[in-house]
Amino acid sequence: MPTNPPPSGDPYARGSVIHGFRAAVLDLGGEDALRQVADRLPVTTRLATIDQIVLPFEWVPIEHAVAWHDAIWSGPARSDERELGRLVSRSIELGFGRFKSAFFSGITPDRLVERAPELWRWQHTHGELSATVDG
Repeated sequence: MPTNPPPSGDPYARGSVIHGFRAAVLDLGGEDALRQVADRLPVTTRLATIDQIVLPFEWVPIEHAVAWHDAIWSGPARSDERELGRLVSRSIELGFGRFKSAFFSGITPDRLVERAPELWRWQHTHGELSATVDG
């Protein structure tokens, strides 16, 4: 399970992000939905994430994750926030959730919010996440 840092100082995300996106798209929309995503991806992203296998623990350039999000939004999600939410939720279950299931075991919503920055850091090389419970 490679957990080495990425080869440069550029922003990266774990392959489990792409893994989850792909699994959710196939699960909820089938091969047609995956084709919709592939047709909307930049060539470099399509080659790196559709035509090749992305391992869950490898690092991928953040541009690939952003491109997948955009392609899902304009493709299978049909620019509908509720549908995008459903796809993203399923992608977390089938991607990150599979690989960090022990993390989620018995976790309460308050504890999840408290540990959200740790989740972000495991999945991303750059940026900060802060979260609070209000009420």
